[in-house]
Amino acid sequence: MVPSHAFIYPGVWFAINLKSGLQIVPGLSVPIGIGPSEGEYDGLLYLSFEHPLL
Repeated sequence: MVPSHAFIYPGVWFAINLKSGLQIVPGLSVPIGIGPSEGEYDGLLYLSFEHPLL
């Protein structure tokens, strides 16, 4: 079975640690099509909020 889409996702992200224990992680990636998807580009924004439960 041949995939109809293939991408690599190079990107960067970093963590901001607050005194309350909350960690905020923003990121950015630029998916690049390879193989059957060659020449296709896109953008991806990432945002995560994490806090310890205990």
